[in-house]
Parts: sequence; C-alpha cells; structure tokens
Amino acid sequence: MPEAKISPSMLSSDFAFLAAEAKRMQKNGAEWLHLDVMDGHFVPNLTWGAPIISALRPHTEAYFDCHMMVSNPSQWVNDIAKAGGQMYTFHIEATKDPLGLIQQIHAAGMKAGVAIKPKTP
Repeated sequence: MPEAKISPSMLSSDFAFLAAEAKRMQKNGAEWLHLDVMDGHFVPNLTWGAPIISALRPHTEAYFDCHMMVSNPSQWVNDIAKAGGQMYTFHIEATKDPLGLIQQIHAAGMKAGVAIKPKTP
C-alpha cells in the first residue's frame, strides 16, 4: 500500500511570514506543502500565483502541491512549473479538455491531479 503524504496548506499561514512558515512545517515533518492558488473568478478568493511560489521555492525543499482553483487552468501551467510547482491539481469543472491539460502539465515536468467540487454530479 502506498505511503500517505501529509501536505499542510500554506493558506493557513501568516502571509507576511510564508518562508518561515514553510520552514516550520518542513522542520515538523511535512515533506509536501499544499499551495492553494485562487484567481478570484473560479472561487471568490484571491491568493498567490507564480511570483509568490517562485519567491517561496528557495526557502524549502518541500514538494510543492499546487491546487489550482482557477477559471483557465491551462494558462497557468508553464508559469507554475517555472516557479517550482511539482504537482498541478486542476478542477475538472474548469476545463473542456482535461486530457489535453494533463498532457500539458506533464510536458511542463509536473505531475497532474484532478479535483472535483463537492456539488459536481
């Protein structure tokens, strides 16, 4: 059976101290960090994008698990990959071509994940 990975969400961090929070989580055993990317359209909240992920990358060796709560996930793939994202999880409701998006994610060097909103039939 595969080993479970704990991926604490950076969303609960003090945004003024993201690097310190990432280091603290890694020091306490987190091998992965969950980064909720929200665009203010797919969901009403707005968080960070590639520039913040890129700024955080030098401060931790943790695996970056990027949960993309965005309206057009294909437009973010290359920027997130360049910023240091390693897992790119998109919402199935946000794309008409999930297989094409998965291929794009893999071509950018990341693993792909699919999320589903609770109310999606």
